[in-house]
Amino acid sequence: MIHFLQHEGVIPVLQELHDSEKRPEYIVEGFNTWFQEDPIRIATFMKSRTDAQTNDCLSKLWVKFLRYYTEDFKFERDVVQCQQSGRLSLFEKEWTSKCISIEDPFDYKYS
Repeated sequence: MIHFLQHEGVIPVLQELHDSEKRPEYIVEGFNTWFQEDPIRIATFMKSRTDAQTNDCLSKLWVKFLRYYTEDFKFERDVVQCQQSGRLSLFEKEWTSKCISIEDPFDYKYS
């Protein structure tokens, strides 16, 4: 659900809410685990959304959710994840083919 809501622009990708060109780093066990945790910055982002899609009622979002995972999302090549707004492929993760691939947001080595 988080992945879909980020895709629709309803909620932010916290790893992408920064001002610098390069993503800030907070390395834990060799992985960059930085995310925006400033509630004021997050609230500012949420107030600045003007995209009409984010104003959909719950029933429209539910239908879009079902359509996204049944028609648009490519399970054979993409990973469900919440770390970036763009697509993440199985090839990039170096994972073998699975029915559905979901990246653990807390342990990048685990699928």
